Amino acid sequence: MLEYRLRRLDVARACGDRAKVLAALLDLGKSYEKLGGSENLKLARGVLEQYLELADELDDIDAQGAGAFVLGRIYQRMERTDDSVVQLQRYLELSTLSGKTSAQAEAACSLGLLYYTLGDYKNSIHFLKQYFELSKLIGDRDKLEEARIYLGIARGDEMLPAFRRMVRDDLGALLAWKSNRTPFT
Repeated sequence: MLEYRLRRLDVARACGDRAKVLAALLDLGKSYEKLGGSENLKLARGVLEQYLELADELDDIDAQGAGAFVLGRIYQRMERTDDSVVQLQRYLELSTLSGKTSAQAEAACSLGLLYYTLGDYKNSIHFLKQYFELSKLIGDRDKLEEARIYLGIARGDEMLPAFRRMVRDDLGALLAWKSNRTPFT
């Protein structure tokens, strides 16, 4: 499988077709990413950096966005969170410039989930709200439900420390609330 993709890249370069080289680089980078492991992720990063350089030369905003998204995922898997955030924000900016609402939703969701894993609920909620609004705009019910769930979880986790303090400091209020909700049987 990888040999085919490497061969495809060689043929595209030999033909001098920069658009085909671009497509082959993205495909190869995704393949290395899919294989995983430290060495393959490094190879994927190198291929994606070549891809982004060529996409910049061709002034292809969609290609730049696609590359930033894949590179953001690679950095995330390499545990280089700051670099991942930079690439995903770049993807969001480029997809906004190109007017691709579904790509904007994908970028906002990715950023929201990344910030969630970092425990940065404020930023997580910000981007997940964006994902929710964009999903409404697109009219994709599955994405809308997914956004609603992610947003609810992030909001709940943001409120958890205050809830824990209330439970710790005012057990009587918690018991009264619980008794009103669930009758003791």
